Amino acid sequence: MKIQAPANIYLRRAQVILLLAAVATTIVTTPVGIILLASSGSHVVAVVSGVLVLAFCASSVVGYVLGSMFLRRSASIVDTQNQFLSAVSHELRTPMTSMRMFLDALLDDRLTDHAERDRCLGSLRTEMMRLDDLVGRLIELSRVDSGRQAFEQLPVGGEEIVDAAMHAFAAIRLDTPADVGVE
Repeated sequence: MKIQAPANIYLRRAQVILLLAAVATTIVTTPVGIILLASSGSHVVAVVSGVLVLAFCASSVVGYVLGSMFLRRSASIVDTQNQFLSAVSHELRTPMTSMRMFLDALLDDRLTDHAERDRCLGSLRTEMMRLDDLVGRLIELSRVDSGRQAFEQLPVGGEEIVDAAMHAFAAIRLDTPADVGVE
């Protein structure tokens, strides 16, 4: 299996190559253009050649500036993609961690009370639905990004957010010893 370098490294390499190509050609050809203009006297061909060489140097610098702008924009997009992937990984891992803790509690027979077992199974189902919802939102985001679906903003109540956060800690409460008194 070949390990591929991050996209930012390729973008930095392209920027260095672009810089070297622009600077090298400008350094080499600018003196030629100046010499042609200075030594031209009344020779029209030498004046035109000097102007063309200097115009080439100027276009080389402009090309470098534009290329650098595009490469910086590409690096910004890659950085945004990396941040998005990191956030998605974290969001997917959270319900999976809770599910693992619920399953461990069930498999290790730590839940002796039937009501506790039912509560654990209900929480496990809720975490599965949460994971399914996250995957559904990713699919929806992909559709919005591709233009196949319109983006719709909806208000969210604070109580819903607090309830979801409290539920997220239900798995941790199962691992807490009874004498600690966590509620």
